[in-house]
Amino acid sequence: MSGVPALLWFVFLCAFFVSVIVFVGTARKMRQGVKRTYKVVDVKTKDAEIFPYIMAYIPPLIFRDISKPDIYLPLAVLYGMICLLYMRLDAPYLNPYFLLFGYRIFEAKLEPSRNVVTIIAHHRPISGLEELEMSELSAGAYYCE
Repeated sequence: MSGVPALLWFVFLCAFFVSVIVFVGTARKMRQGVKRTYKVVDVKTKDAEIFPYIMAYIPPLIFRDISKPDIYLPLAVLYGMICLLYMRLDAPYLNPYFLLFGYRIFEAKLEPSRNVVTIIAHHRPISGLEELEMSELSAGAYYCE
């Protein structure tokens, strides 16, 4: 792709590696929390909501020749806007690395408070009405192995 500036490729490559490093660090930190037992009910999976995120990768498949500035500059603007919008959302299930590395995202209610929380489970399906040993990541976000 001789028409695409080398700096642009370098920025994309750096962004990719930084995102992988941040994800791995976050995954390690999630496992270190103090675990308590919680009863969960009304469990809903959030995995299906990843598809709008993945749809952002369709435009490059349509435009095969991204060596022209009139093609790659609008795509760069599009991805920049998508990146900013997803960073502004408080939605961890939008990160495709979670699915790739075996993490599932659920929304559930905790008993007895019935507060709606986000649960990140590693290689584990969660059904309703069960007790889980989880660590609290932040207000409203929990992790279980």
